[in-house]
Amino acid sequence: MRKPTKNNYFSREMDEAYFSASQVKEFMSCPARAMARLKGEWSQPSSTALLVGSYVDAAFEGRKALDRFKATHPEIYK
Repeated sequence: MRKPTKNNYFSREMDEAYFSASQVKEFMSCPARAMARLKGEWSQPSSTALLVGSYVDAAFEGRKALDRFKATHPEIYK
């Protein structure tokens, strides 16, 4: 089993290996959706709030993270 790192922390592999507080909450809310997400059959639709939140996170992380975010999410500038 691999250890969580900055690059794989939010991956499906880590979700399957470690049971987080977020997963507990998701299972309490909707077990079917939580299982579908773990199997890769469902993913959270993107929203303006999530996009802006991710932008702010990247901005606080530093210039490199912000540049990477801008390159992978050009839709935020539309």
